Order: sequence, then C-alpha cells, then structure tokens
Amino acid sequence: MFDRARFEEVTGGDPEAAREIAELLTVEARELLGEMETALAAGDEEVVQRTAHSMKSSLASVGAPTASSIAARIEKGGLAAAREEIGAFRREVDAAIAALDDYVSRI
Repeated sequence: MFDRARFEEVTGGDPEAAREIAELLTVEARELLGEMETALAAGDEEVVQRTAHSMKSSLASVGAPTASSIAARIEKGGLAAAREEIGAFRREVDAAIAALDDYVSRI
C-alpha cells in the first residue's frame, strides 16, 4: 500500500524532491532488506532488529504503512517474527517501491 497524500506531505508537492526521495528510499530499502535477509540466514537477531527499525521509520515517512507495520513487528519479534513475515515484508517493500516509481513517473 502507498499513501500518496502522505508522500506529497513529505515532499511538499515538489516533483524534484519526490524523485530524489523515491530514489533514496529505493536504494536504502533494497540495501537494508538484503542486510536483513543475510542476518536472518545467519541468525543475527540484533542486525535483523536494527534493519527493521530503520526500515520502519523510512517506510512510514514516505507513505508505506503496511510495510512499516510489518517492519515494526519484525523489530519487536526478532528472528521468530522475521522468519514468519519476511516474505510478506519483501512483497510490501517491493510494492511500495513500484508505487513510488509509478508516482514519480507521472509527475
């Protein structure tokens, strides 16, 4: 899910700011998701929770509340939550990135 109104609030309706923020989020989200998946495979709960915390904030700030909520659950639940939710989390992050890309391609 992508909250366009929230994203426009963050960017002030500035198309250039929207493009920059979308690009930054895309790079950061993919990098952090990769870190989280690597940490999950290694059983590193601290890194899983740290990356979930970072992603929770970033995703909420750009209007991706579903992905942010899943990140919050992973942050709180650690490895057990990550094992259960990583598939849904990846789908929601990918959907948020796609929605951002679509949005900025239209402005």
